[in-house]
Amino acid sequence: MNEEAPVEVTGRIHGETQPNTSGQSVPLAFSGTLSFAKGASASFYCCFTAAHAQWAVVSGENALLQVSDFVLPFSSEFTTYSLTKSNFIIDGCRADMQGGKETQSLQEPSNNAPGSQESRLFETFSKLVLSKTLDPQWPRVSLLTQRVLEACLESAHQHSAPVMCRA
Repeated sequence: MNEEAPVEVTGRIHGETQPNTSGQSVPLAFSGTLSFAKGASASFYCCFTAAHAQWAVVSGENALLQVSDFVLPFSSEFTTYSLTKSNFIIDGCRADMQGGKETQSLQEPSNNAPGSQESRLFETFSKLVLSKTLDPQWPRVSLLTQRVLEACLESAHQHSAPVMCRA
């Protein structure tokens, strides 16, 4: 969506911990919904207490993308994802969903091996630091991410009331 900011967000804390007497709790399980100007929406669920629930699902008008081990990939020489392009046929009162799931593998290490995304991330960061070069994309994206997350947390503290998001 070209780094488009949501216009409104909601958040809900499903579990939290009180680490000290400061009065500030820390969410352990959280879900949020982001609503965008042109009608698209996204939702997420993050949980530090659920075992091995590390997946991402992106659904659009034409397909569904699933990555089963999104956060900490299973160790492999390949990175795998599935793409589903189902065919929904309606014939009068008869509805028929025809599956179209394909599993794709990229010859890219799934963990922090040389050539993986994680390795390239640190390689790129190191090059920027050593060359004393700034990449204007990252401060912008980081600030937008922080503002969206803060708006989600604000919503959660207001009983999941919708909160307008600043871009």
